[in-house]
Amino acid sequence: MSIGTFGKIVFETSSEKVLTFDGFERQTKARFASHTVIGQKPVLEHLGTDLDQISMNILFDAFLGVNPLEQINALREMISYGEEQNLVINDEKIGKFVIESMNENWKAVDNKGRLLAAQVSITLKEYVDNAV
Repeated sequence: MSIGTFGKIVFETSSEKVLTFDGFERQTKARFASHTVIGQKPVLEHLGTDLDQISMNILFDAFLGVNPLEQINALREMISYGEEQNLVINDEKIGKFVIESMNENWKAVDNKGRLLAAQVSITLKEYVDNAV
């Protein structure tokens, strides 16, 4: 069953493959300018919203039908090219995002040095195309 996608990464659960995420956090902020007023407190002006930021942890585990190194390389490629990707969860398009950062924690390697399991944390930043 498909849970969602981010670029080439497909989150799903089935009898053959389990690839999910946890620790999903989304940050939404407002932007304000502070205007100085002589003898009074500054006045705030709402400028709009800032870009959303999302962080999540992903477990890539060969015992769950996933090739960890292949998935990590797909994320690295997205970082290298800086291309925006659609983030879709439960058939709902969350928006377009780029990967701002990624941290890898290699959990298991076999006796030939092949990566068997890795926990990856990614931080995404919203991408907005303001071209008119």
